[in-house]
Amino acid sequence: MAEEPQTISQALRAAVDHQQHGRLAEASRIYGAILAKHPNQPDVLHLLGTVAVMTGQPERGIDLIGRAIAINPSAAGYHNGLGIALATLGRYEEAIAAQRRAIELDPNLFNARHNLGSVLASSGRYEEAVESFKIAMQLKPDDPNIHNGLGVALLLSKRLDEAITEFEEVKRLSPNSPQVYMHLGTAYLDCAEHDEAMACFDRALALEPPTANRLSTKIFAMHYQPGEDSVGILKTARQWDELVTAPLPRPALPHANDRTTDRKLRIGYVSPDFRDHPVGRSILPLLAHHDRGEFEIYCYSSATREDSTTAKLRACDVVWQNIHRLNDDRAAEMVRNDRIDILVDLALHTVGHRLALFARKPAPVQMTYLGYCSTTGLSAMDYRVTDGHVDPPGIDLTVYSERTIRLPRNYLCYVPTGEAPDVSPLPCLGGGVVTFGCLNKFAKCSVDALALWTRILQLVPNSRLILHAIAGKHLDRVRERFERGGVSASRLEFVGKQNWPEYMQTYARIDIGLDPFPYNGGVTTCEALSMGVPVVTLSGNTGVGRVGRSILSNVGLAELIAQTPEQYLQLAVDLANDLDRLKRLRAELRPRLVESPMMDGPQLTRGIESVYRNAWRQYCAG
Repeated sequence: MAEEPQTISQALRAAVDHQQHGRLAEASRIYGAILAKHPNQPDVLHLLGTVAVMTGQPERGIDLIGRAIAINPSAAGYHNGLGIALATLGRYEEAIAAQRRAIELDPNLFNARHNLGSVLASSGRYEEAVESFKIAMQLKPDDPNIHNGLGVALLLSKRLDEAITEFEEVKRLSPNSPQVYMHLGTAYLDCAEHDEAMACFDRALALEPPTANRLSTKIFAMHYQPGEDSVGILKTARQWDELVTAPLPRPALPHANDRTTDRKLRIGYVSPDFRDHPVGRSILPLLAHHDRGEFEIYCYSSATREDSTTAKLRACDVVWQNIHRLNDDRAAEMVRNDRIDILVDLALHTVGHRLALFARKPAPVQMTYLGYCSTTGLSAMDYRVTDGHVDPPGIDLTVYSERTIRLPRNYLCYVPTGEAPDVSPLPCLGGGVVTFGCLNKFAKCSVDALALWTRILQLVPNSRLILHAIAGKHLDRVRERFERGGVSASRLEFVGKQNWPEYMQTYARIDIGLDPFPYNGGVTTCEALSMGVPVVTLSGNTGVGRVGRSILSNVGLAELIAQTPEQYLQLAVDLANDLDRLKRLRAELRPRLVESPMMDGPQLTRGIESVYRNAWRQYCAG
């Protein structure tokens, strides 16, 4: 009997060693054996709970750690572990409470301070996260993780200069960390410093074998890069496909769906953006107007937070399935069990996508639509849905891994965020100064676009430019670029983050919109048109560079579509010198938009439904 405590201690040390070295099954076995003899050992309950969380069983982890806390409620580490488990399930407020309790019990518990910052950031409370990380930094000022966590919180807060400073400190402390290069690249992308961003992403991918998430980040960022083409994007997307599909069993499991061609079909939409987001708003007309006699609609949401737009989507007579907390295997199993006939991705390689779910081929027919106009690279994705303006006849469709299906008019439907303010009088009539503007996110303002806009301001001396941009040193570099081009920085105005009414009112000060390139605006262009602001666009070399072409064609403004940068320049200058035309467009554009296919939800829905039905018939025909 005297040796038993030592035996338990030895077993516990062995289990902890296994856990620390990633041998989780062996650690779990030993913890379980100890508990079989001593079921009320709180340390073992807590440790087994942490293993459960690490192996994708957070519910079990919460139960085990909760039992440990019931035995010893004053152990700060237990509350920290409980907070981690709760955060894994997205139960952020409970997780925050658990971490705060841990800190109350031990104010110097570094892990609790760090984890509190992480969960505050995950719940959208970015400024609180910043403060939590700063307190943690006082405990361990040279810990790379804490500088990285603080950098991420600052990045999410759009405090870009401070974020970059923290990431540079991580580089100093841990120069071979691929994670920090990914974060630094994201910060540079927000600053529209595309070369620096791509260099960081490439450095991260060179330091370690690529992960799927890191490769996705690069794929999406490539669409912003001047000079990048669809061939290069496809090549990298194919690498992602090979990385993700290599471990999966092949061939995929057969599908038991009834192959009757004209029966009622089950359509599943998958998105992390079923919320107040351009995708969330744009999918609303489709969900609202689907023919429920022909289609049964399922929404698989991986959104981390829900809002009023989510409520509108859920109210559209759909089966709502939350897959945020499910891994790809379990989510794929859910789709199979739901007998989905056609599964539709709405994200491509944007943050939070579930393309690895599609890689498991849980539905007989799979498509990508709406997220952005490009390719997933995924061999298991059958189709991509676009329109004849984004991908006009004669375009090379081999740059997409999927088969391309063109809708007859438009692929995007515009849904205003709220009731738009009245269209204002033409601003230049009041002050005699023509105001150009681009209110897209600043990452779209490429060096090529900025150079062309500088030339436009040169040729229209009595003009100015309003850009949407987060404050930071990168804006000083933009001002210097215009100054070098002979345009005073005093003619530039940067507006920061605005709520939707403020943002729409900014258009009351803009006469002419300038579409960015190589990544055009989408919903932003529609918002400009709804406020009477004509937009000049450049038809580019990629799908995302021809979205402006699609929108303007559908509202009868094809004359503002340029085929070359020089033509873009001339269109903008000519428009600025034709006040009568600007006045006419100011009055006409909102009615044109409202009456156009861009706001005709039923028309778009019928087109999409035709695509689904034809694709299903082809599948049934083998």
